[in-house]
Amino acid sequence: MQPTFDEHGYPTENTLALIRKWDFSDYEGLARFVCAAWNSDYGLFSFMDGKLTLVTGGWSGNEEVLDALNDNQIWWVSYWQSSTRGGRYEFKGEITRDSQQKEPIDANGS
Repeated sequence: MQPTFDEHGYPTENTLALIRKWDFSDYEGLARFVCAAWNSDYGLFSFMDGKLTLVTGGWSGNEEVLDALNDNQIWWVSYWQSSTRGGRYEFKGEITRDSQQKEPIDANGS
């Protein structure tokens, strides 16, 4: 499943609805989906060793993704670690042994 975007590059309502309703127990699946929905031209993201870091860059599309994550309240309270001034958010969850074989992802594609 991949996120969709409107003609201006903003996440569609369908993408945001998927984030809001994602099963909270699938931490890694939602983290990877959010990374695919994140606009790294304005903000930054990384997902390594179960730690998801998001920096909005002040772009409203990234803020919409973050708001949708916050609306998934059980996911948010289960995995949120910290928020800092400037739009930086960190989440941490368990990943499976099989997932440890997957490549880390970040805004630079590495």
